[in-house]
Order: sequence, then C-alpha cells, then structure tokens
Amino acid sequence: MIEIQKIQAILNDAGATPPLKVDGRWGAKSQAALDWLVAGRPSKDSRSDWRGYVDVNQEKLEKYLPPPADKLAPMFLTYAKAFDLNPLFLVAISQHETGRWTSSVFKNKNNAMGISGQHGALTMPSYEESIRRMARSLSSPS
Repeated sequence: MIEIQKIQAILNDAGATPPLKVDGRWGAKSQAALDWLVAGRPSKDSRSDWRGYVDVNQEKLEKYLPPPADKLAPMFLTYAKAFDLNPLFLVAISQHETGRWTSSVFKNKNNAMGISGQHGALTMPSYEESIRRMARSLSSPS
C-alpha cells in the first residue's frame, strides 16, 4: 500500500487533475492519472507533454519510489536530462512495465523499462542500460 501512495503522490506532483487522494488504493482514478501522464497530457504548471526535461528533486523521487526502484532515481534523472524527457514519464513507464518493479523481467533480466524484442523481454546488461535505451528510443522514435 505504501508504494501505491508514493506513486499517487508522484502523479499529483506531475499535475494530475483532479488531484488523487493519496490513500494507497489503486483504482480507476489512479489508473486514469497514470494514463494521462503516459499520454503526455499538459500538467497544471503548463508543461505540455512528456518531451522536455523537468527538474525533479532526486531525494524526493527516491523517497517516493519503493525499494528497489528508489535506487533507479538517479538514472531516471540522468537519462531524462540527456534525452530531454520528463523524468516522471520514464518512472511511469518503468512502474507500468514492471508491475511496480515486481516482475521477473525486472528482477532477473535487469530490464527496468519492459524493453522487448521479437521473442519477448530482453535481458539487459544493467538497469541503467535499459533506462538509457528507452530514453534514447523515446527521444527519437522512428
């Protein structure tokens, strides 16, 4: 329940409208807020989509993310900045693709972003490489 509360707080910080009740229950409103963020909807402070780096406090992000995802915070920030993306968008993708960082792909394949190939989820050399690869792909889709 604590992890869901942290995700709800992240979604609120990203500008979910109306703000979510941070109650630890994942329902239709929480899912709609995540879908809204993933779709690149405007936030309350006029950030118009998921492209474009937004400064996020690393300590605050680490506090919101459940273990072991809290250790990924610096990587989300580094590669979001390097590829001019909203770091919360990378967090949302990771959270969704890994079942809140509980999937076997996350645990056994170093794949924090759900990166797949022709035959399913790829084994990555590191979580960092999976985040870098996803950020690069999002910055220049083709």
